[in-house]
Amino acid sequence: MHSTPKRSRKTTRDSQRLDVEIAMIRNLIERLALEAGQSDNLPDLVRVLNAISQASTRLAALLKDNRQLAEDQDLSGALQSAISEVAEELRQTTLLEP
Repeated sequence: MHSTPKRSRKTTRDSQRLDVEIAMIRNLIERLALEAGQSDNLPDLVRVLNAISQASTRLAALLKDNRQLAEDQDLSGALQSAISEVAEELRQTTLLEP
């Protein structure tokens, strides 16, 4: 029976958490942009612009982290598959030898 390694499950959970945080930050940026559209007050617009800038920077970092987690997960799956194939070949070879 094949079980999922702990690291792979942790990577998946981390990726899911990042997806939620990414969605939250995107939502925040949209809300701030709507707020800015309703104001003609320059100090308010500057405040909103600063908030959008900070949220965008955080979003970029989260997207980068999420991409790295996905790459790590792909690599982990590929290595696990290769190891399984080698193990199966060794079992077959061992069974075929007299």
